[in-house]
Amino acid sequence: MRYTNRSTIIYRSNANTMTKRKILIWLCGITALYIVLFLVQSFSDTLVPEPAPQSATNYHAPQRSAHEITLVATGDLLIHSTVFRAAQTDEGWDFDPMFRSVAPFLSQADSAICHLETPLSPDNTNLSGYPVFNVPNQLASTIANVGYDSCSLASNHTTDTGIRGIEGTITALDEAGVSHHGMARDPEEAQNLNILTVDDFTIAHLSYTYGLNTGVLKPELQHQTNIIDVATIIDDAQRARESGADFVLISLHWGNEYQQQPSAYQTERATALLNNDAIDMIIGHHAHVIQPIDVINEKYVAYGLGNFLSDQTPKGCNCPKGVEDGVMLFITLAPNDNQQLAVKQLNYIPTYVKRPGFEIIPIISPQNQDEEESAQRTKNALHSLGVEIPLRTPGAQPTTTNQ
Repeated sequence: MRYTNRSTIIYRSNANTMTKRKILIWLCGITALYIVLFLVQSFSDTLVPEPAPQSATNYHAPQRSAHEITLVATGDLLIHSTVFRAAQTDEGWDFDPMFRSVAPFLSQADSAICHLETPLSPDNTNLSGYPVFNVPNQLASTIANVGYDSCSLASNHTTDTGIRGIEGTITALDEAGVSHHGMARDPEEAQNLNILTVDDFTIAHLSYTYGLNTGVLKPELQHQTNIIDVATIIDDAQRARESGADFVLISLHWGNEYQQQPSAYQTERATALLNNDAIDMIIGHHAHVIQPIDVINEKYVAYGLGNFLSDQTPKGCNCPKGVEDGVMLFITLAPNDNQQLAVKQLNYIPTYVKRPGFEIIPIISPQNQDEEESAQRTKNALHSLGVEIPLRTPGAQPTTTNQ
C-alpha cells in the first residue's frame, strides 16, 4: 500500500566506554526500577482503566494467515462543486484532509479499490459539479496518497465532458500510479485489462456502467467506456483468466438511485454473471445509498456501497438520509479446498461524511447521534437480504461460503 506510517528505532551502545562508576550507577538504577515496577503493579491490580474508543490511531486490523490477502472497496467518489471548493488552497486543490481519518484503514488492506464517478479536468479550467462534472485533477494524487491502488471509472458521468474528461482522468491516474478500468482514449486502449499483482496473487478489477447521461455513444466513440453487457463482461473475465488472473472482481455502476433494494436489472445480471466460473465477485455503485449483500452460486455480490465522498444531503437533493452513508468493505481472499482463490471473509466499517469540511469518518465507535444512526442504517441495508457480515474489529471472525 502507498499510505504507510512506520518507523524503526535502533538503539546502540558501546560497552568498552562504560566505567565502573557508570556500572554502579546502572545497577542502582535497575534496583530502583524494580521497586517502582513492583509498586505500580500492586497499584494497577486495584485499578482497571476503561478501554479507549476505537479510532484510526489505536485500531489494529485482524491478523491473517500468510496465504491470505485482503482487499478493501469503497463507495462513490462523487465530487460536487462544494466539495472541490472546500479542497481549494492557495496552491491548487488538496483533498487529502477529507480522507485523513480513513486512510489508515485503507492502508491495512493489501490493495484498496475506489470508484471514481466524476471525470477529472486535464487543465483545471471550467470546473463544474452536478449535473456535468469536471473535477480538479489533483484528486488523483489524493487517491494515490491515501492508499488506493485501482479505480473503477465507468459511470453515467464518464462522458460528461467528452474526450477531454476521459484524457484528463486517465492521464492524472497514470501519473499518480493508480491503475484503472472503464474509460479509454482509443479502441486499442479499450481492450486493455486491469490486472493487479497483490502479494503472490493476481486480481483482475474490471468496470462497467448501465449507460451514460450523454446518451448512446456513436459507433466510432463506443470505446470510450464500458457498457454493461453480460456476454462482453464474461468475455473480458475469461481473457483476464487467460492472462493469469487468480480472482476476477467486477465493478458495476447500476441500479435505481436512492433505492436500497436491488432492482430486477441488478439481480438478473448478477445471477447471469456469478453463474459463470470466470467471475468471482461483484461490487456495485450508483444508487448513492447502501444496498444489500447477497450470495449467488456461492459467490458474493455487494449491490451498492453508497457514497464515500459527496455533498448529497437529505435537504440538499431531497434525498433519503442514507446518501450520507458509505462503507469500507474488506474482502479477505484465500485458496479454497480446490486451491482456487476465493472469498474467505467479508467484514465492513461504516463511514459518514462530516460537515463542514467533508471529512470521511470511519464509524468504529459512534461518537454522536448522527454517526450512530448512520451505522445502524448501513447495517440494516447491508443485511436486508439475510446475508450478514460482521463489523471489522480486531479478531473479527470469518464469514465464509462453501467454496
